[in-house]
Amino acid sequence: KDPAVIDCWFDSGAMPFASGASENIGFPADYISEAIDQTRGWFYTLLAISTLLGKGASYKNVICIGHIVDEHGKKMSKSLGNVLDPNLILDKFGADNLRFYLVSVNQPGLTKRFSEKELLTCVRKNLLVLWNITNYFLTYSRLDGWQFKNLPPSHFLDLWLASRVAKLKNGIVSNLDNYEITTAANLIESFLDEFSTWYLKLSRKRRTQDFYDSFYLALKEVIMLIAPFMPFVCEFLFQNLKDEHDADSIHLEIISQSKSFDEKIIQKNEWLKKVISQASSLRQEKGIRLRQPLAKLELRGKSIKLSTEELEILKTETNVLNVELCQGKGAEIILDTQITPQLKYLGTLRDIKRQIQNLRKNTQCQLSDVVEIMIEIKDFPLEKFKSEIEKETKARILSTIESPDNEFKSPEFSLYLKK
Repeated sequence: KDPAVIDCWFDSGAMPFASGASENIGFPADYISEAIDQTRGWFYTLLAISTLLGKGASYKNVICIGHIVDEHGKKMSKSLGNVLDPNLILDKFGADNLRFYLVSVNQPGLTKRFSEKELLTCVRKNLLVLWNITNYFLTYSRLDGWQFKNLPPSHFLDLWLASRVAKLKNGIVSNLDNYEITTAANLIESFLDEFSTWYLKLSRKRRTQDFYDSFYLALKEVIMLIAPFMPFVCEFLFQNLKDEHDADSIHLEIISQSKSFDEKIIQKNEWLKKVISQASSLRQEKGIRLRQPLAKLELRGKSIKLSTEELEILKTETNVLNVELCQGKGAEIILDTQITPQLKYLGTLRDIKRQIQNLRKNTQCQLSDVVEIMIEIKDFPLEKFKSEIEKETKARILSTIESPDNEFKSPEFSLYLKK
């Protein structure tokens, strides 16, 4: 033991001056971080001693860390048998997932009820989504031989993505600057959901240069923004995306707020989602499933203007053949719910293509694999749609197949697949 120690709390409170504060090196500190019990310990002695010496506060911000209890709110103890080994949790879920969960579940200073079930949900909504988005980009961009050309975005979805990423960036940078780390983390989850279930879902048939360029720039930017929360995973993903102009490590990249973004296109996108949701509700009222194509969606209102791309989004997401814009007082959505024999064929066609893709996935077929398919169905013009099915599912339709590798059967049709 050091005989020169007056009092351990006094010495810990004098730490800034032992670290060069007298030469104005790192004083006051931008922030300090400790558990909540230090409000009467280190937090206090740091403040008291620096104030006593006439130096003012020795820190600008405090990130206070709450205690972790079990999922029922009870303190972890060996006697209760509810103690968790952190090493086992790290081995099972990984450090990045645990870190993001603890940061995002509530504000740092609040008590955290630890639940493996909630941690797993956090993994599925965040890291796995980010991983799948990156894997999608790497898989298809390499398959198509894409090379970055930095074409400016022109498609509605690409323009929306660029503005949405810029808005996310401003939100995360602003909140981190103010040490609002939980608010910043929660912005990530909502964005990743939009990136995956909206942008990628609607862009799956777009394999163009401008799509890949926009996708690449947005993805790399997003990974940089998530890096403070998931440093190891983001470093790995960055190394698979970086080019010769990027820093050696993602943690050497500079992140600053975006100068501007198009809020109007973000609001237009929200309006499209609202229309799609209302059309879905109209389907539910009539008991019509979403995969059943309908003839027409009619939008009535004052000065409704939609681009070709926006109309295509509405047609795809509401599953209608046409969208008509009509002038009128007030806003109204009218869905033609009459199902003709031709529309019923199109619904069955969509089901067939979907189930073939499921069979491919369950049989572990590669993207480049061309499979053989036999379709058993009655009262359906199979020859009319044969080439469309083969093209969209990478399949050859045969009249007979011996020893199929997988099959699907329903009251409407049966499928047999052979790799």
